[in-house]
Amino acid sequence: MTRSSHVTVQVAPGLKRMRLPNRSLQVCIVEKDLLGRYAAEFARAGLYVLIDDPFEISRAYVGETENLSNRLTQHFRDPQKINFRAAVIVYDDGTLLDKLGARYLEYRVIAALSQQGLTSNIAKPTAPRVADHIADALEELLSDLRLVCFSVNLNLFERRKENATKRG
Repeated sequence: MTRSSHVTVQVAPGLKRMRLPNRSLQVCIVEKDLLGRYAAEFARAGLYVLIDDPFEISRAYVGETENLSNRLTQHFRDPQKINFRAAVIVYDDGTLLDKLGARYLEYRVIAALSQQGLTSNIAKPTAPRVADHIADALEELLSDLRLVCFSVNLNLFERRKENATKRG
C-alpha cells in the first residue's frame, strides 16, 4: 500500500484500488481480462469509464449501472468496444451512488470528457433531477474523483500538454 497526495493505493493483479482517507468514494482500475476475478466486489451500482489505455487515455466511454460487474462484462464482450482494455470503476458505500447518483455523475463526467474530445459516447444524457443537497454531495464526490485521478496520474480529467498537442 502506498500513499500519493493522501490517496491510498492498493495494487493486486489486474486491479488498482484508490481511496481518499475518511471518504466513501472508491475508485478502481480493472483490466479487461481480469474483471471476472473481482466480479463479486463490483456487483453494485456505480459509474464506469471504459478506457483504451490506463497510462495514455485517448478514448473513453462513460456509463452508469445498477450492477457494475454485469454491465462491464457485457461491454467487454461487445465487438464495438474491443479497443477498451480497462475500466475505471467508481462507487461508494451505497449512500450516494445508487442508480440516480450514478446517473448524475455520468452526466457530469461525460460533459467533462466531451470538452476534451475523449468520450466516444454517442448519446449524451440529460441532467437528472436531484435535490440540491444531494447534488452538492455528488459534486463533492466528483471533486474527490478528480483528485484521486490527478494524484495517481490517471489523465482522465487533466490532460497532459503532450497529449493535447498530439490530439490537436
